[in-house]
Amino acid sequence: MNYWDRPNQITERSDASDYPFTGSAEKLFKSDQNILFQDLFRNYNREIHPVLSHDQVIEINFEIALFNVLELGEMTTNLEVILRWHDPFLTWDPALYNYTYVLRVPHHKIWEPDIILYNSYVVSCYI
Repeated sequence: MNYWDRPNQITERSDASDYPFTGSAEKLFKSDQNILFQDLFRNYNREIHPVLSHDQVIEINFEIALFNVLELGEMTTNLEVILRWHDPFLTWDPALYNYTYVLRVPHHKIWEPDIILYNSYVVSCYI
């Protein structure tokens, strides 16, 4: 099955025995999250925009969380950029994975939007 033919949501769970292991203990202790991760990323391509049709757009919520201002003169700060969007290729039925509703994955495993934050701080003085 290629990337475009796969369903929007995983509808059946892979059996832990589908994966190669070195020992039987690993089969017994394969977690629901581990199986879910392998099912989600088996055919996932992070280089492709996560849309079902080429004419769809991705709505991205962009937030900045300011933690502290370290210096006022040059405005040195600590902040975090928070991006949220829906990826239709990373959905699943929680009942198939022991009611796992959230799976945290490293950001380099998923598609990320190309967003660049420019520093536009300019000092102007009129006399």
